[in-house]
Amino acid sequence: EPTEEPAAEEAKEGYAVVKKDTVLYKEAAGSKQVAEIKKDAVIYAKETDGDRLEAYLWVGEEGLVAYVAAEDAEWVEEVETEAEKHDFKDLEVYDMTELVVLAEEEPVEPTEEPTETEEPAVTEEPVPTEEPLEEVEVVEDDALLNADVAGLRSFVERAYSIILGREGDPDGINFWVNNLLTGANTGAQMIQGFVTAPEFSNAGLSSKQKVNKMYNVMLGRDPDPLGEDWVVKLDAGVDILAIVNGFAGSEEFANVCAGYGITPGSIWLDPAVARYNGICEYVMRCYSVILGRRADAAGLKDWAGKLMNGVSGGANIVDLFITSPEYTDKGNSTEETVKILYKAMLGREADAAGLADWTAKIDEGSVRVAVQGFSMAGEFIGICNAFGIQPGVVYVPFTEMNKQVAEFVTRCYQEGVGRDPDPAGLEDWCRNILTGVQTPAQVAKGFVTSPECEQKYPTNTAGFVDMLYKLYMGREPDAAGRNEWINRIAGGMTRAQVADIFGNVREFKKIVASYNLDAGYGRGVPPEDDFILEEVKYTVLADGVVTLTKYNGTASSLVIPDQIVSPVQHNAYVLIEIGESAFENNTTLVSIDLPDSVQKIGKKAFKNCTSLTNMN
Repeated sequence: EPTEEPAAEEAKEGYAVVKKDTVLYKEAAGSKQVAEIKKDAVIYAKETDGDRLEAYLWVGEEGLVAYVAAEDAEWVEEVETEAEKHDFKDLEVYDMTELVVLAEEEPVEPTEEPTETEEPAVTEEPVPTEEPLEEVEVVEDDALLNADVAGLRSFVERAYSIILGREGDPDGINFWVNNLLTGANTGAQMIQGFVTAPEFSNAGLSSKQKVNKMYNVMLGRDPDPLGEDWVVKLDAGVDILAIVNGFAGSEEFANVCAGYGITPGSIWLDPAVARYNGICEYVMRCYSVILGRRADAAGLKDWAGKLMNGVSGGANIVDLFITSPEYTDKGNSTEETVKILYKAMLGREADAAGLADWTAKIDEGSVRVAVQGFSMAGEFIGICNAFGIQPGVVYVPFTEMNKQVAEFVTRCYQEGVGRDPDPAGLEDWCRNILTGVQTPAQVAKGFVTSPECEQKYPTNTAGFVDMLYKLYMGREPDAAGRNEWINRIAGGMTRAQVADIFGNVREFKKIVASYNLDAGYGRGVPPEDDFILEEVKYTVLADGVVTLTKYNGTASSLVIPDQIVSPVQHNAYVLIEIGESAFENNTTLVSIDLPDSVQKIGKKAFKNCTSLTNMN
C-alpha cells in the first residue's frame, strides 16, 4: 500500500530522440542556451509535480552526461563531451516506466512494459514498441530550433576574411558561432569584437582601408562618396566603433544579417566616443554647408578639439567660417548667406519672413548680427545639445551693428582730427551712439573739444574754422564766414560753444540724415530689460545690477561669473539676486558656483533640484 496520498495529477515520464545535427533549445529561469548535438541522442524526462521537469541526456552509449532541474536551471555535473546542457521541458515526452539507454546505431527498447493505470481506458497512445525511436521528432516551437548553423558559420568566416584578411581558426569560428547561436552576441557585437582585437588594430591599416572593410562586412558593398567622410573622421581621431555603431542601425546591415540568420543588434558606445563623433559631424556640416567642401582631417581635428574642450561653441565655429576669406571670396549675396545660415544653424530652409528680416539686418550691420541672433534661438540650442556641444556666445562689435554709424564716426575722425579711426576709439564712439549715450551732434562736439583736435587745430586760427566747416557742413568756408568766426572766437567764444552752434546748422543735419541718423537723438537702442547668456536669463534691476531669473540648461556644473556682460549691448552687470524658481525642477545640475555679490535667493529657487549636491 502507498504510504502517501497519490498525487492529484499523475507524474509523466518518457523519452524523446534527438537526431544528429539537430539543435536543442533551453529556456529556464531567465536563461537560454542552444547547442548543436553531434551524435544521435536520447532524452529521458520526468514531470514530477506538474511544472518541474527532471531530464537526463545520453549520447550514444557514453552513459549519463548531465542532470538538470528545470525549475532553477542549475547544472549538477560538469562533463567534457560534445553534448551541451539543456532543459528539455519543451520536448515531446512519451510514456515510459524506466530509464532507457540507446545504442549509437539502434535505439534500445524499454525493458519493462508501461505501468498500467487504474483506469481501463488510456487517454494517450503509448509509443509503439515496433516503431524505431528515431521516428520521434523534437517539437520545434521556437525559431532557434531551426537556426541555420551553416549560415552562422558563413557569417563568421566572412568576417575573418574581410576584417582580418585570413581564414578563421577552428576555435575562433566555433567560439563566435556558439555566441551567435546562444544569443551571447549579436552581429554588431561580433563585428565589435573583431575590430577591437589587437590583430586588427595592429595591422597598420589606413583609415581608408578600415572604412572599406566596414562597408563590405556590414553593408555588403564598397563605400559610396559619403564613405570619405568616415575616412576623414578616422584620420581626425574618431574611434572605428563609431562606424560600427552607425552602421548597426542601418537597413542595409539588417538585410545582410537576415541573409545569414543573424540578429543585427547594436553595441554600447563610450559616451566620450559618441560625443566626439557627434562634434565631428557638426564641424563637417559647417564645412559642407558654409564652405561647400569636405573637411580636411587637420581642420576637422582642430575645430572638433575646440568644441570638445569647450574653448569654442557651435555659434563661434559658424562665425569664424562665415567671416573667413574662403567664404567671403565666394561673393555670395546677402540673401544667399542668410539661406546658408538657416541650413547651418537651424538645419532647415529659410522662411520668407525670416529671410527678408535677416537680409535687411545684415545689410545694415554685418553677418555677425545674424549669427548672434540665430545662436540664441531655441532651434539652434536644441541642435547643439544633440551634437553634444555648447551653443557659444558671439559678440558683435558695435562697429558691425550698424555700418552707417561706423561710417559717420569715421567721418568725424577724418574731418575732426585728420586721421582714420583706431579700432578701440571707433568702437567706443559707435557704442555711444547706438546705446543712446550720445547723439551724433554730441559725438562731433567731442571731436572738436578733444585735446587731439585742439593740438592739431588751435582755437584762434583759420585752420580751426576750416575744420568746422568741413566737419559740420562738408565744404570749405567762404571768406566772409571764415573771418566772422575767427572774430567770434577771438572775442571769447569757446570751442564747445562753437560746436553747439555748428551742431544745429541745416547742413549738418542733412549730413547726419544721410547716414540714416537723427542729429539730436541719434539711432539709439532701447535700454536692456533682460537678456540670455549661455542659457541663463538675466533681468536688469537697475543700472549695473541684475537678477538671475531662469536657467534652461542641462549642464552638470555651472559657474556664474563675477561680472556678467550682456551679449548685445555689451553692458557689464553685477548679479545680486537669484530669482524665484530660477532653477526649479532642474535634475541635471550637480554643482553651482555663485559670485559673492549675490545678496538674496528667492523662494523655490532650487526646488526639486534632485542632483544638486554642491553650492559655493
